Amino acid sequence: MNPGPARVVVSVHDVSPATASESRRWVRDLDERGVPSSLLVIPGPWRGRSLAGDTELAAWLRSCRDRGHELCLHGWDHAARPAAPVGRTVVGNLVARGCAEFWTTSETEAAERVRRGLDVLAELDLETSGFTPPGWLISSSGVGGRPRAGRDYVTTHLSVTDLAHGGRVRAPVLCHRPASRGERFGAALMSRAPARLLHPGRTLRIALHPDDLLRPRLRDAALRGIDAALAGGAVAVTYLTLVEQGRRSAAQPGRPGSARPGYAGAVP
Repeated sequence: MNPGPARVVVSVHDVSPATASESRRWVRDLDERGVPSSLLVIPGPWRGRSLAGDTELAAWLRSCRDRGHELCLHGWDHAARPAAPVGRTVVGNLVARGCAEFWTTSETEAAERVRRGLDVLAELDLETSGFTPPGWLISSSGVGGRPRAGRDYVTTHLSVTDLAHGGRVRAPVLCHRPASRGERFGAALMSRAPARLLHPGRTLRIALHPDDLLRPRLRDAALRGIDAALAGGAVAVTYLTLVEQGRRSAAQPGRPGSARPGYAGAVP
């Protein structure tokens, strides 16, 4: 059975008024390569600014959507909740650097935060299809509070889960760690891993953050990784396209979703 081409999902994280110039820079780089991206938008107050009322950024986001990029909800305010258990605080700080907004939330609080974010986006005519919690971290109770209505998928570090049809695509993610001990190793991995890992039927994600642009070598490493993936035959897709492809594959007669490489079939 033909596994199909390798696929790469490039996501631009932390899109907000406070990072408008960085977000535009990343999108310019991707547009030059013909790469559609998933733009992860923070609608609430972050770094002193909020998307509500920012008509200029909203217009730019709509233009990105019209060019084939996708908009994705990235929480509400990107801030970890106080009074978290010690173990979860350590993990949240290590993985998400204090931005693990949904890592310790209750079901009610998670639902409220998602609702507030969706309300702001709806007011600006910014439709979203999926949900990526900051740091890809979400508590079990937070999962229960994540509204499924209108949410096509949710992402974690290792996979993308189809909320409507119950499938899961295995897709590990690469991202930088600016100003950390692992920065040099992460940059090398970002530039070299796509060419080595993206075999036919496999899916890999590359995550771009605004703070990556503070260090030119991190931007260069990310772009080298993307270029290597494309040169190796990988097809660049958005998260939503990835999910929709999984649905079409699972619906083919005689081809259950679990038979397609990278697709785990039904998820409880």
